[in-house]
Amino acid sequence: MQKLTFIGLFFIAVALISAPAFAKRHAWTDIHSDNSKPTERIEKLKRRLDLTPDQEAAIREIIIENRKKTDKQRDLKEATREEVRELMNADTLNKERLRELLHAQAEQRLVGMASRYETRTAINQLLTPEQQEKSQLWQQIKRDRKGFRRCTSSGNGVRAM
Repeated sequence: MQKLTFIGLFFIAVALISAPAFAKRHAWTDIHSDNSKPTERIEKLKRRLDLTPDQEAAIREIIIENRKKTDKQRDLKEATREEVRELMNADTLNKERLRELLHAQAEQRLVGMASRYETRTAINQLLTPEQQEKSQLWQQIKRDRKGFRRCTSSGNGVRAM
């Protein structure tokens, strides 16, 4: 009887451990993942929005241009981040330089947000109203999965805890 119980528990443990390996990623969440390649992103958009060949070509250009800009921005952000780390690990803290770097980081975040907005707007202008509706639907699903909520009273975004 104990052997049967042990074998049963063993199979349950194996099933629980191996389930994530066989699980599919959710179709809505991986479209804008940081490690997705422009071609993967275009294929996902094509599949989900039923893009025409003209739309696909125009969106491909927008995404590739955006990727060039974001790669430069990412390198700049990493350099700033590394300088902040070095400054924080130094024997004496240079508060003025730290303040400059923190302001630079804030500016870099704003540039990134503006770039994402411009890209999304440019892509949306190429879409039909039905495609725009689908696009807005997965943007909402993605925000919901991340736990992001809009605060309706003050009008600014607040992360749910």
